[in-house]
Amino acid sequence: MKTINKLGKKLWYYIAIGAGVLVLAAAVVTTVLILSKDDPFVEKPTNPPTTTPTTNPPTDEPDDPVLSTDTYIFPVEGATVLHSYGFYYNKTLNSYYEHQGIDFAAESGTSVYAIADGTVESVYVEDILRGGEITVLHEDGVKSVYTFVDAKDIKVGDKVKQGDVIGTVSEAKGEEYKDGAHLHLEVFAGDKTVDPESILPFDEK
Repeated sequence: MKTINKLGKKLWYYIAIGAGVLVLAAAVVTTVLILSKDDPFVEKPTNPPTTTPTTNPPTDEPDDPVLSTDTYIFPVEGATVLHSYGFYYNKTLNSYYEHQGIDFAAESGTSVYAIADGTVESVYVEDILRGGEITVLHEDGVKSVYTFVDAKDIKVGDKVKQGDVIGTVSEAKGEEYKDGAHLHLEVFAGDKTVDPESILPFDEK
């Protein structure tokens, strides 16, 4: 009986030690987890990557050309304006609409000049509504469009100098024939229409 009691006491002793070790281990793990915000078993990077936001992303859109009154001349002599750029009453069509150019008074056969150096981009010999039409692309990216004209010895791709005669004013016809013979001039900077009066040297007249 004494031997059995000794064995029982040793067994409880070992069980108590084992339980104490388990409690101690659990306490250590719990303490580590509480003190650490992240998983203690996952290695944290020493230098986390950073990104810098782009405040001004690049753009492929070209800037509009800079227009200057020193660059251009009048397309006809005299330069008397019949109708300005903007809201306009068309006697031929009996309606109001936005006039995207200006009309210069000129008799049929009056010389039409290139307002600046450039390249002939298009030539329409005849159109029922608009008559003949010439488009010149200038070196600064601006386009000038001359309507109700008869082209004179020019073709697409020809280089013209400022003051070169590119055509003559045609007889009144088309959508503005009730206004009589005249030159209709439009100017484009990129895809936008520009009031020709803003770039032509009216202040010097």
